Amino acid sequence: MYQGRIFCWILPFVLLFFLLLGSYPLAEPDEARNGEIVREMVEEGRWIPPTLNGQVRYQKPPLYYWILGLAAKVWGLGEFSIRFLSAFSAFVLVLLLVLWGERLFHNGAISALVFASFPLVFVYSKVARMEMFFTALVSLSVYFSWRALRSDEMLSWILSSLFAALAFLTKGPVVFVFLFSAIVPYMLVVKVLNLRRVLLWFLFFFLVVTPIFFALERFSPGYCYAFFWKENVLRYLTPMFHRQKPWYYFILVLLLGAFPWTALALKKGWDTLLLYDELFLLFGWVFIPLVFFSLSKSKLPHYILPSFPGLALLIGGILSDVSERWLRKVLAPLFVAYLLCVIFAFPLYANHKSYKKLALNMLKTDSTAKILIYKDKLFSLSYYTGRVVPRVRGNRVKELVSQKETFWLVLKIKRLKDVPALGACIIKKRFEQRDFVALLIDC
Repeated sequence: MYQGRIFCWILPFVLLFFLLLGSYPLAEPDEARNGEIVREMVEEGRWIPPTLNGQVRYQKPPLYYWILGLAAKVWGLGEFSIRFLSAFSAFVLVLLLVLWGERLFHNGAISALVFASFPLVFVYSKVARMEMFFTALVSLSVYFSWRALRSDEMLSWILSSLFAALAFLTKGPVVFVFLFSAIVPYMLVVKVLNLRRVLLWFLFFFLVVTPIFFALERFSPGYCYAFFWKENVLRYLTPMFHRQKPWYYFILVLLLGAFPWTALALKKGWDTLLLYDELFLLFGWVFIPLVFFSLSKSKLPHYILPSFPGLALLIGGILSDVSERWLRKVLAPLFVAYLLCVIFAFPLYANHKSYKKLALNMLKTDSTAKILIYKDKLFSLSYYTGRVVPRVRGNRVKELVSQKETFWLVLKIKRLKDVPALGACIIKKRFEQRDFVALLIDC
């Protein structure tokens, strides 16, 4: 009966994942960028390699974009189809934690509830980013690796390798940071290592991954070098992406991203955690990536999101005998806060960070003139106008002026003085949205 009441709490938090997903525009830069990549796939046929404003998108492998493209084929291109995979992946993780928590300490509902109500999970379930999908794939790989080591089932080995390969095709080799952090400590403790099975695991993994990267390299020479070296090695070792943060940054992300559960677990203490060998798996899954990414020269909150299912299992074990009254005191205000975010905060933020209104005004006025953006990037323009919007500099603007063309030029208002060539033209229409202005130029 107690678990049944916990499930009654899980349901509303899961519903929040999906609530109003398609009711507000894609925000700059990440959501609008991912939406534009999918639009170019669906409407312009650029599936391999994916492109962004006509340029090869080598920063991430293509699986996430391919699945969003298929969703757009089914439901149509829109905010809901672009965001749905994040919400669905969070839902799959809730189901996985119910099953896994039940096997570990006969109360999987509490781990699922903890995960579903994590603030960091709530945020990433609502945005069109690949992190929640990647987290689901990593967690499924860790789960089936754990099952394979316990039972030596061939199917578990295959599924572990398959989900690891799919995670690799989503974000690349970072999947091994989380998978090995969880599984290697567990293997050392239980002293289970079937070398033949491990070799088969890697063989199956490479059979899935290699053809995709071979095709990407064939269609876009230099793809593998740019992705593996620049986007992985240099991102970790150098500050070239300007994502520097203090060494304790991910400790704060862990504590605040899982609040208030981290505070409750610390208050409760570790003495109620009735796990044995699995403790090494869960501690490794949570804390080894924390140390690894704390040493990185590039830091963003979502880097450690794939550790949060392991954290939910740990906290679920600590709070497995927590009273229902205690849960009510925590969950009721948390749910209300999240609901208000869904109704008000997310739409307000998205509308503030999107340039959908500017794009639609341009289309209504003149839908045939080419659209250019001066120096900056606004992926909303490409997505909501349904066309590639190239970035240009002063020489290209001068060339268009000399050719007596009519075109839209979008630029920051403060940069108007940087384009003196426009003085020889007529500005037929002008639209402003926050710090950007769209000018319909007739020369």
